[in-house]
Amino acid sequence: MANQIKAPINYPIIAGGKIVSGGSVIFGQPNVKPDPDNPSTLKAIYLDAALTQQAENPQGISSDGVFDQSDTGILYGPSDTVYSIVILGANKKQLSYIPEYDLSDANAAATAQAAAAQAESAASNAIAAKDLSEALYTDFTNRYFGAYSSNPSVDDLGNPPSEGSIYFNTVSDVFFTWDGSAWVNYFPSNPNGLMVTATGTAAPRSLADRWADMVNAKDFGVMADGVTDDSLAMNAFITHLKSNGLNGRLPAGTIVAKNLRLESGTLPWSMYGAGKYTTKIISPDGEGTTIIGTAGSSVGYSIGGFTLDCNRTGGGASPNHGISIADTSNVLFERIHVINYANSAILSYEDSAPYSDVTYSDCSCDGGDFAGNGFLIEKCLRPRIINCDAKNILATGGNGPAYGLQFKNDCVGGLISGGSATRCVAGVAFGFELGGVGVKDSIVSDVVVKDCNNGSLIKGLNNRISLTIDMGSSGESAIDVQDGSKYNYFNATVLNVAASKGAIRFRENTEDNSANLNVHGIVLNSSKYVISDTSTLRNSVNVRSYTAADIPTNGYRSLTDFSGTTNSLKIEGITPLHSFLPISSGNVTFDNAAYKVLKIDTEGGNPVTNLNNIFGSPSDGDSILITPVNDARTINVTNAGNIVTLTGADTPLDTQYKIMKLMWRDGPDRWVEH
Repeated sequence: MANQIKAPINYPIIAGGKIVSGGSVIFGQPNVKPDPDNPSTLKAIYLDAALTQQAENPQGISSDGVFDQSDTGILYGPSDTVYSIVILGANKKQLSYIPEYDLSDANAAATAQAAAAQAESAASNAIAAKDLSEALYTDFTNRYFGAYSSNPSVDDLGNPPSEGSIYFNTVSDVFFTWDGSAWVNYFPSNPNGLMVTATGTAAPRSLADRWADMVNAKDFGVMADGVTDDSLAMNAFITHLKSNGLNGRLPAGTIVAKNLRLESGTLPWSMYGAGKYTTKIISPDGEGTTIIGTAGSSVGYSIGGFTLDCNRTGGGASPNHGISIADTSNVLFERIHVINYANSAILSYEDSAPYSDVTYSDCSCDGGDFAGNGFLIEKCLRPRIINCDAKNILATGGNGPAYGLQFKNDCVGGLISGGSATRCVAGVAFGFELGGVGVKDSIVSDVVVKDCNNGSLIKGLNNRISLTIDMGSSGESAIDVQDGSKYNYFNATVLNVAASKGAIRFRENTEDNSANLNVHGIVLNSSKYVISDTSTLRNSVNVRSYTAADIPTNGYRSLTDFSGTTNSLKIEGITPLHSFLPISSGNVTFDNAAYKVLKIDTEGGNPVTNLNNIFGSPSDGDSILITPVNDARTINVTNAGNIVTLTGADTPLDTQYKIMKLMWRDGPDRWVEH
């Protein structure tokens, strides 16, 4: 146990008990004058009550009389310990010497002194309260006329009323006040009509008007206790908001409710909870869509600030979406977290009329592997999905397609910016529906996709896609450009693509798409830079910022799969000169005009294979060089097809150092050696 030592020291050492600014105190053995140069005369003091941190001795004192080394101004010594003390001034001259300073006595004195100060303060406060009460009473008696059965013209002393005078009416049992010209009801029978002026404003408004600025769901009987079914009260609350164009507040807590109706509003309105994870709306049974706005919702609104628990396991026969709205423009959903749902977390779609400007912002969802979609906007002009995160969208409940962030069908002018998709069948999807051209003139910017079966499925025209995709060495191609897509541009970092899958894949009938890719992990996983299906035209890919491990040892042609024509691939830092082409039935297909050197392999790895034709779409005057892939293979170039040798005879190429130069000539349609 320790006692405290406070500064100024609780001892009458100098006049007024104050210590000279900049002075110091030396603590020593009792009845021995302490000397810093003689440690045997000193006695330890401490910074903590446990007496484990020894303080400096001597101990300086600041200008306000607090020990220098102590943040609290308090030092400690053992209980019932006696010190000798020397007080030094700022000039280090001795001001006082105390042979015996008993901590137990000092602390008792300090306690008594503090109690006296507290009592003095309480007495002072009591006097102030008395004075205030007397002043208020005097003011009241000066203004109070007394009790009358009708409006008085003068008080008992014959004085007329002044502004602020009051009297009690014994007939109506209410107080009246003089407003300067007449007696008026001091407390109106409807207090909502009482006019008030908000702090910092100028115009008075009725209480009813002020309270209506932000209506609380509790005003309509919402309990938010996690037990009471608040569905009817919530719908009454929402009807009031959307009919009057008001701003509504949901309380903190858990609101049990379902089938909350957003449609048929006549004015813009809003409804916000106390926080994304502070207010929760939970379906009582998991039946149907929790929040819904059917066709005919033509007026915009904004809602958010809550968790939406659809209670999929609550026993409902047909669990559905978290939020579903149709044909509604100018809508904002923000700061909503959706869980335990079956189909889509939030869905906006066209039912019978075009709509526009729907935004999801700072929302999140966890599909628990069961759910069929994350955030979905269908056939909308200027849709927005901003900083939204979707995860665990795998459609194990059969309600797919299980896409994280999706613009469906013919959305135009959309933006998906920021946010992420994790463990989804597809992270980002555009226009993925049968028929139509897909999404047009839209942007994906700074989205992170991780561990999805497809990083991005894109169907549409003239879109700009920028994202980072980590495939986790599994699933399909990272970027899958769907049938008929044209004029799209991709700027992506692609990591860890699965074996034989592509960093990007162009499906049939895709044309004039381009991509700049940072690709990593391709060689290690035996995956592909590019896969182009048949009937693809003029799709170009530029691979950049690769590591040394991403450069194949047998030429980058081994890491592509081109089945279309006029598609191109360029790896920055590697001149696209060579392609590895195996002979098949005496022929090879020259599928890329960018390749100037063809390293040709024998068919089936045989030692020798005849080469009769080189097929492709060359232009008149195009030149190529052909050579065997290695010294163990012999390519026997014949005159039996579209190749003409200088000798007119078969020419074997049996070493990599034997190179044949060929030029394509229109007219004869032959490769001519020269």
